[in-house]
Amino acid sequence: LDVFSFYSASAYASTLITDPITDTTEPRFSCNVILNQKQDAYTLINDLCAVMNAMPFYSNGQLQISQDRPTDTSTNTSDPQYVFNNSNVTEEGFTYQNQGSRLKYTEVEVQYFDNQTQSMEYELITADQITALGSGSSGLDAINKFGRTRKTIKAFACTSIGQANRLGRWFLYSNLLESEVVTFTTTLEAGVIVRPATIIAIADSVRA
Repeated sequence: LDVFSFYSASAYASTLITDPITDTTEPRFSCNVILNQKQDAYTLINDLCAVMNAMPFYSNGQLQISQDRPTDTSTNTSDPQYVFNNSNVTEEGFTYQNQGSRLKYTEVEVQYFDNQTQSMEYELITADQITALGSGSSGLDAINKFGRTRKTIKAFACTSIGQANRLGRWFLYSNLLESEVVTFTTTLEAGVIVRPATIIAIADSVRA
């Protein structure tokens, strides 16, 4: 295991935050689960990493994880760590593709385990609870555009309604904001530097 990537993810996950749902202080991510049956190792690793919005990958003979978190946690901002332009990609350049509207969700139902009732419960988060989505739009604008489309997701090892709510909000923000995919082939030098979850910028000379 790459200890450093696990430690940095743990530090972010363990940070105490004030949960607006319960008005209590709790860690940003908690993992509460009993593993009492055999599972495929890779599937289990992915489930455990998903608890803290992380993704496992294999590199240099080690299992590493990359986490969806700000690069500067003190200011909650993320600056690009590498810039791709027309000089460090192949002649084909950049190809852009938009996500279909049928894949846009404006409601998410998060399943979690409630320790009080000892049963599975659901936390519903809707886009109109999100005030800002960038470019002056709001979650209500997204509902007017795409309608009310619901997605149900399971919060693995989650026993906190607050954590389930944060997972739902993260899903809606990601689903509604990250709507475009760009594809390109880069040079070997750039490929060595960039790793999964590295934040990059694109300076495409043929696109304003």
